[in-house]
Amino acid sequence: MISVDQALSEVLSRRPAPASEPVALKDALGRKTSSDILSPVDLPLFDNSAMDGYAVGACDRDRWQVVGEVRAGTARPDQLGPGEAVRVFTGAKLPPGTVAVLMQEDAHIEAGSLRALVPVRPGAHVRYRGEEIQSGSLLVAGGTRLTPPVCATLAAVGLDTVEVQARQLVSVVCTGDEVVAPGGHLDDGKIFESNGTAVVSSLQSLGFKADVRRMPDDESSLAVAFRVVAEKHDVLVTTGGVSVGDYDHVVAAAQSAGFDLVFHGVAMKPGKPIAFGVHPSGCAWFGLPGNPMSAMVGLLLFVAPYLGVPLRRLRLSLAEEITQGGGREEYVPGCLTDKGQVVATPTIGSHAQKGLVDADLLIRVPIGATLETGDFAEVLLLPWRNA
Repeated sequence: MISVDQALSEVLSRRPAPASEPVALKDALGRKTSSDILSPVDLPLFDNSAMDGYAVGACDRDRWQVVGEVRAGTARPDQLGPGEAVRVFTGAKLPPGTVAVLMQEDAHIEAGSLRALVPVRPGAHVRYRGEEIQSGSLLVAGGTRLTPPVCATLAAVGLDTVEVQARQLVSVVCTGDEVVAPGGHLDDGKIFESNGTAVVSSLQSLGFKADVRRMPDDESSLAVAFRVVAEKHDVLVTTGGVSVGDYDHVVAAAQSAGFDLVFHGVAMKPGKPIAFGVHPSGCAWFGLPGNPMSAMVGLLLFVAPYLGVPLRRLRLSLAEEITQGGGREEYVPGCLTDKGQVVATPTIGSHAQKGLVDADLLIRVPIGATLETGDFAEVLLLPWRNA
């Protein structure tokens, strides 16, 4: 067995540089930029008014002659003289010669003459061209996840498409003679298969789509399927069949399909039997255990980082003691308290389905450690709780 950190290092060292593809800005939410984006324009695009009021040509007086009006979306190219003012509205382009904007609440108009009710300071209520973003400056760094504010900023500088990292194609194969697709007929001794749903929905929460199939424990059939996946997909995720039982054929099938086995077995709980390999085509294979909790933890710890979306890690204090008694690093489901501390959630084992239902995070417990109440522990935030 190797440690979790060693396993993750092996996985990330084999992650290829992501390809790039253009997408429409309206479809780019959640994607990552493939390279730095420089602003093609200044923002604001021009000096404009931050208030409804009057643009004035000088501040060393308290009266001006009103000579016109500028609404948002229009412009007045004439130079504004020191004794002149124009009526302006929020967002309107200020005429040349404007030194300040007098809010309409502080203005008095009589017979076309503007009088200030308060002193006017230079630059008051003026939004200057380029004060937020300058043309040619870094707008968005490469690798940035496109959130609504980032998309809005790109739109504000006129971009309608963006180069993003191409999403890797993922195929999921769930193995086991005992499993039946949800909605199917259960013979005696059979169970409904849930790992496919767990893996695919987890991938969806990370921004990826995947196809999924269920296959029996037959080495030759699995090898054929894995070989086809390796030629058409970037990532193969399997569940089940990676332990040492008589009917655990997935590792042998993956090797028969051409995958070079990088590691098999990680000193972690749950998820010890996890395997990882790479095909000459470049396809990466993650062999996750069949127990639902083990499969999910392996997916989150290794598959997500390989896809370029590692879980966010924090250090938070514990509301209760956690003791680790074995020789493997442990990942314990937990949730946040109202006070911002972390408490472990009840679970009865890696075979159980509900261990992550109420969890917000995974608590990383080092080998042989006892974490006391109030100690700080590393936690990994679950993507569907912190999207």
